[in-house]
Amino acid sequence: MKGMSSQGMLLCASNESHDKVELLQPPADAVPGERIRFGEYAVDEEGNPLPIREPESPNRVQKKKIWEAVQKHLQTDDDCIAGFKDMKMITSKGNVRAMTLSRASIS
Repeated sequence: MKGMSSQGMLLCASNESHDKVELLQPPADAVPGERIRFGEYAVDEEGNPLPIREPESPNRVQKKKIWEAVQKHLQTDDDCIAGFKDMKMITSKGNVRAMTLSRASIS
């Protein structure tokens, strides 16, 4: 897609030898375009998700090398649920996961 700016990213889990790769999957009823969180979903008194802060600007992300610092801590757990350190990757509808790859790195 030469010449087109990207505002998204595909994340995949892979085994150590990188010969098996799986796209991470949100729950089937997740809202397309919804931002993903790590850890518990903060909700108000009625159970509605609270807003999250705006993403960093592309320029700031590039300068701070945020992806390089975060990516090394992304992996799936024993149940194939994606996470960052000890926090699960979630949408308002549930966990993001790999189909079969447990304890796999994510990139």
